[in-house]
Amino acid sequence: MMNPFRIAAACVLISILGSANAETVSVYPGSSIQVAIYTAKAGDIIEVHSGVYYEHVNVDKRITLRGIGMPILDATASGNAITLKTDGIILQGFRTINSGLWPGDGSKEAGIKVLSNNNIIENNNASNNSNGIFIIGGNNNTITGNTAGNNLGYGIMLVDSAGNIIFKNNFIRNYKQNAYDNGINRWDNGSVGNYYGNFSSLAEGCQDLGGNNMCEFGYPVPGGSSIDHFPHWNPFNA
Repeated sequence: MMNPFRIAAACVLISILGSANAETVSVYPGSSIQVAIYTAKAGDIIEVHSGVYYEHVNVDKRITLRGIGMPILDATASGNAITLKTDGIILQGFRTINSGLWPGDGSKEAGIKVLSNNNIIENNNASNNSNGIFIIGGNNNTITGNTAGNNLGYGIMLVDSAGNIIFKNNFIRNYKQNAYDNGINRWDNGSVGNYYGNFSSLAEGCQDLGGNNMCEFGYPVPGGSSIDHFPHWNPFNA
């Protein structure tokens, strides 16, 4: 029988070697983000520099996709701007616009659509789309530091998903709902929740008696039984 300690050591060595072989690839306006993903290896970092990119980006490898200077992904009124299809992706620093069928039923499209697990989605702006962030069947993802506003459907929508944690995001002026969740997910990190444009005044149910920018009562997220226990009175700084 093979020694289990040798197996563990071999796994660690493979992990270290994999990290050492990771590359950083830069993409500039006029080049294709999708081509960079196609040629990337698992563990690579793709840095997309400021500008406008007219693409539908499908991420099907465990990579870091990082925007430098908040590049804009314009889905040109069709489909999703960014789709995360595999586990373990890090997505940072993008603005997505014009996803979905316009005019038409874009209810299944989003600026950021997540079909996988254990991803980190942070510091993005998913506004002016059919939906902002749409997680369907995706589990244990972390969504933090994002803004989703002025979408025709939902700011963020979770369907058949569980174990996700959503905190320190702004969900503002979305036409159907700012947030929707029919599963069991965490909408705060134990001390900080999210800002909801429809839950930011005394008339709407948010009262900040302590002067700490926190609502005294939790926000019941539409769709199921999830609650944001620490909703914010004012938006987070983008």
